[in-house]
Amino acid sequence: MLKPDIDKSDIAKKAKNDSKKTTKKQDPNKPSGFYDVRGVDNETIYVGKGPSKRVAQSLKVKQGDKVISYIVTEGVGDLNVRETAFAFEELLLRKAEKSGANLLNEKTSPGKKILDNLQKNNPEAFQQVKEAFEKKMAEGGKEIKPKS
Repeated sequence: MLKPDIDKSDIAKKAKNDSKKTTKKQDPNKPSGFYDVRGVDNETIYVGKGPSKRVAQSLKVKQGDKVISYIVTEGVGDLNVRETAFAFEELLLRKAEKSGANLLNEKTSPGKKILDNLQKNNPEAFQQVKEAFEKKMAEGGKEIKPKS
């Protein structure tokens, strides 16, 4: 398993600086996305959620070979689109960890809390989210390669 030589402290500093930027109030039902940064061995090295600009930034910063990007256009179960994208990001993290991936992710996704609450309070909706995620994975995402 090949892993890019990345200083996690630089990534953490960048993320901290990015979080200080002023954020706009987001429409919770605006289409959103989540993505999977892959290394040269096609193994997941980072999972994220965000717009295409963030996908490109993650590909560069994480020194990935490519990104598989997925778009979420509708909520699932009791979740709006934004919450669904966070839940899908968390499910992708869990899937990558289960396969033994050595992820560069350093903080917990908001999707963890969303999924934990669903599993506890609405198991039927939790199952709907898991099934919708598996369907999204089967459909495949858009592959993005770094610009040369």
